[in-house]
Amino acid sequence: MERETQRRLERINLAVLAVSAVCLVLALFWYAADTQPGTLHRWWAVVITAAAVLITAGFAIVRPFTLTHHRTVAASVLASVVLAAGVGVTWAMVSSDNGAEPIEGQRVGSAEAAGAYQDTHHSDGKRRIPTGVMVQQMKFGGANEVDVSGYVWQRFTADVPAAARGVIFPEAENSYSLTDAYTYKHGDGSETVGWYFQAKLRQSFDYRHYPLDRQNVWLQLWTKDNTQQTSLVPDFSSYPPWRDSKMYGISPDLVHADWRPYFSTWSYVQHAHTSTLGSNAAAYANPGVWSDLYFNIGTKRAWVGPMIDSLIRSLIVAVISFLALFLYTKADDDRRSAFGFSTWGAITFTMSTLLVIVVDQTQVRSATGGGMLTYLECFAYVMYAVILGVSVNAVLLTARREVRPVEWAGNRLPKLLYWPALLGLLLIVTLLYFSDYP
Repeated sequence: MERETQRRLERINLAVLAVSAVCLVLALFWYAADTQPGTLHRWWAVVITAAAVLITAGFAIVRPFTLTHHRTVAASVLASVVLAAGVGVTWAMVSSDNGAEPIEGQRVGSAEAAGAYQDTHHSDGKRRIPTGVMVQQMKFGGANEVDVSGYVWQRFTADVPAAARGVIFPEAENSYSLTDAYTYKHGDGSETVGWYFQAKLRQSFDYRHYPLDRQNVWLQLWTKDNTQQTSLVPDFSSYPPWRDSKMYGISPDLVHADWRPYFSTWSYVQHAHTSTLGSNAAAYANPGVWSDLYFNIGTKRAWVGPMIDSLIRSLIVAVISFLALFLYTKADDDRRSAFGFSTWGAITFTMSTLLVIVVDQTQVRSATGGGMLTYLECFAYVMYAVILGVSVNAVLLTARREVRPVEWAGNRLPKLLYWPALLGLLLIVTLLYFSDYP
């Protein structure tokens, strides 16, 4: 009967292997047919099916269904390695992807594109002032704050009034400094005026993918002319032919620290204002929709440090919890008495390990502002589930009623399932967070 059950399980494993192989081929075709090359759309299907193929193929070779000790251990190790590799491959793919450019509004990459946008949205003869930016330094000062400094300039024709000259950073916190830096007179009567600026910007960032997150730091630029007779356009004539990946408008000497820029671009964002800001002389008239000029800087976090820091603590707790399974036993033998194994002892052990995870989770929430559930924070919830499972195992072993799956071969089943379950949960969380990435 046992041999018949073994053969049935082997046939089921082979059937799952065949289905997984077919699904892997289909997933590869689906991924190759992605309409957005260079991005990670549809990659999650490849990871799932590849993991299923490798695990079932390994089971077909190792044959753990015989239930011998070395075969079941080999199968557990195989599954754990494949699941860990799935998580690692996902991290590598996400961190190396440059296809995502999360910008504000509609991107414009040339003078022609900016002119076409203005013609479409502002065909009422507004004065257009070319404006450029060169960011010298950028530093994140908190979860929602970033300090930016550099140069901003504008090109003026002779007919531009003094009231329309200059820029405003409406998202700057408190006040910001804008110092005259230079003035260039041109032969056609126009001039270029440049200012050095320092501003602390308060912006809302998305930390769901922390520490594999990327943020768009933007400079929102307003003209000083609030009569809506002036609009700002990017001064593309001051840069080489624009390519986002070349990161024009960012100083090559910018100190990266924990963030690395990977693109820069210009865009327009429409805002519906309900105030004329006092520019009207008669009764109130709806000012309509304004298009504000944005300079966007895409940044990637240096993720290895925060990830390793959290993984080390979680791994230590995971290993200790796994070793505790070797002390949990049903029989009242020397191990149980020597280590004082009891239900209360298991609960005390659980509480002590939980403290480490709680401290780690608190550090993650303080780094991201605690406004949303981040990817790295989910590591804590995975460990909560694993520690709870270890505690339940201890309680079942001390129960008077016999629980055969738990007591089989001296508590072997929980030991075999421990690492595959932990890494499987981690892979599931990883796929859920990054399946729609970016």
